Amino acid sequence: MKQTNNFAISLRYFCIVVLVLTFACTTVNASAQTGKINSTVSQSAIDEYLASQNNTDMPDEERIKSAIETYFTLRYESQKTLQEQDYSKLLEDSSQNWVNKENEKREIELYIASLFNLRYLQYDFTLEYDSIEVKNNLAIVQLKENHQVIYEVTNPEVSELANQIHTITLHSKNGIWLIYKDEYHDEYSDLLKTYSKEMIKQQVDENYESAQIGEQYSSRTDSNVSESSSTLALPSYSYNRSAANTFSYNNALITNTAIPTAIKNAYQATYGVPYPGTWPTVYTNEDANGGDCTNFASEAVFEGTGYTSGDPSYFNPSPNDSNWYYKFALSPKGSTTWINVGWFHDYLVNTSTSKRGPYGVDVGSSSLCTSINPGDPIFMKQGSSWAHTVIVYSKSSPCTSPSYIRVNSHNSYRRNEPLTTWSGFSWFGVYIQGYRK
Repeated sequence: MKQTNNFAISLRYFCIVVLVLTFACTTVNASAQTGKINSTVSQSAIDEYLASQNNTDMPDEERIKSAIETYFTLRYESQKTLQEQDYSKLLEDSSQNWVNKENEKREIELYIASLFNLRYLQYDFTLEYDSIEVKNNLAIVQLKENHQVIYEVTNPEVSELANQIHTITLHSKNGIWLIYKDEYHDEYSDLLKTYSKEMIKQQVDENYESAQIGEQYSSRTDSNVSESSSTLALPSYSYNRSAANTFSYNNALITNTAIPTAIKNAYQATYGVPYPGTWPTVYTNEDANGGDCTNFASEAVFEGTGYTSGDPSYFNPSPNDSNWYYKFALSPKGSTTWINVGWFHDYLVNTSTSKRGPYGVDVGSSSLCTSINPGDPIFMKQGSSWAHTVIVYSKSSPCTSPSYIRVNSHNSYRRNEPLTTWSGFSWFGVYIQGYRK
């Protein structure tokens, strides 16, 4: 009888162990399939969100903000933990196309972060609410996202983002505000409209491999880039990198940059009267016309050339879009070369000695650490299409990875951002050798 009881007890323990192991394996498999494990911070934020939704004394506007701020907390925790966070409790429908694209974007960003050490060590984000419109069970929120983050690879440098516009739609279901859609534009959300996640990650891999090749030459200096000379050339002058760099830093987070005082003084000198009070005092922003990135880069390079452009007239330039100029007038406008990624790149590397304005040489992605400097632009492609322009702000020494090249940019308004944030694009640097006038 005793042996029978022992057998029964042993069998019971065996069954319990099997059940526990089965449950554990099921849980692990489920976690592996979703790849989403909330951090302690994320779970705490979700708990606070759920508590706020059940608080009937809290105004709708505050409960809406709770949903949105929890959503952003999970996004930032994702890059701090290098784990996709489960934000399904905040969503009305997790199967929507925008959610799938957001998850793909997150996967790409985490892939880049794991390869190039772009994990957040610290982050601090703020949301500027421009408007919250609530009508019955519908809410439409307009806001700007801003942040300061410290990446693992560039610690203790602070990188900044400003003015990332979001339109977030929420629905109230049984008294709980749920996010229906988040609409915004940045380089990767736009890229995913045309290219697959796999294609973008392939480009990331190519940049990573190129970076490994580049490390072999990290002891080289910029002396390998020299300026071509010609007795027939227009007078050539040194590019003022410091002026370009100061401009790009001061205006990286500003949507409308001020027209230079030097231009106003030039108007006074040319026409003998003050710069017209009816003329704009800021550069035109091109965000609504495809993006302000190249416009911003041109403005910075323009500072570095001492305000010498491809056309001698600032105010009534000859209408030739192949020239690089900005028309300072009642109806201001940059030429196609001034605002278009590919056109500006091709203009710079055209070293015709009769061409006014800046000129330089191409720098391949594996040579960026050795042959690119602050004040130089880096142009980007996805596939065969030109996509983005940034301006180099600083470069660590020794520079053993493109993560040590930090840039300023518009479109996504970023300052002191590692170049490798854009590893889903191919890179084409231009070392500016000088300018002619």
